[in-house]
Amino acid sequence: MIRVAWATDVHLEFLDEAGRGTFYDQLLNAAPDFVVLSGDIGTANNVEGFLASLDRLLACRVLFVLGNHDFYN
Repeated sequence: MIRVAWATDVHLEFLDEAGRGTFYDQLLNAAPDFVVLSGDIGTANNVEGFLASLDRLLACRVLFVLGNHDFYN
């Protein structure tokens, strides 16, 4: 069975480093085969960094669709 972790509108820009760490730990503990993020990951000036952090931390593929907030700033 394939395990998928799906999160939407996570707005990581509103979390401090500890809060983002908690989110990342929850994803790691779920041990998914894929992570799907559906929009509003951050804002234009930080979404790429958030995705890069997830790519470094997770041993699975991260699939995403940008939302309107990901284009702000």
